[in-house]
Amino acid sequence: MAVVRDVRDALIVTATDVSWSAFASDAPELAAVVQDVLVRHGFAFAGTIRSDGSPRISPVEVHVSDGRLFAVLIPRTAKARDLDRDPRITLQTPIASAGAPGLEVKLRARAIDVLDPRLRTAMAASVEVASGWRPGTQWRYCELFLSSVAVLDWVDGDMLLHRWTATHGLRAPERRHLEYERGEYIRLD
Repeated sequence: MAVVRDVRDALIVTATDVSWSAFASDAPELAAVVQDVLVRHGFAFAGTIRSDGSPRISPVEVHVSDGRLFAVLIPRTAKARDLDRDPRITLQTPIASAGAPGLEVKLRARAIDVLDPRLRTAMAASVEVASGWRPGTQWRYCELFLSSVAVLDWVDGDMLLHRWTATHGLRAPERRHLEYERGEYIRLD
């Protein structure tokens, strides 16, 4: 199975998928905000694709360490099987209040299995420091290669959107106002 994953993983990372360190180098201020939000929440909701093509949502711990964004999964869970079929994953941080959602992070990525024992040991140590538990060697360690990042901030009732993509880089922030009567966001800049 490891050889199959090595070959599959080698074929699925594209020019539009970049490591956390490449993203952080390209957009350091945005990366710092994203990392802070991920650390503050301790987990994100992960969206994967079921075998019938419908979405699956699962909470996962997401960590940044040594220039890598990664998640550690229980190997025989439904979400892990989803990633075997299709490595695309989305991450969304939780929102506690509709009236004051605070910072919201949305990531699109590909989950690539980490097989190097030294790197897996370092990732396990990072999880232990951050969360107080240590995943074993049987767990599935996945590095997440980013295709897009969005951070939404709510300022005076308007949404301030910060976006980055691997293909276009960092875009200028956009301010949008929700027109309740029309049921749509209106761009203000």
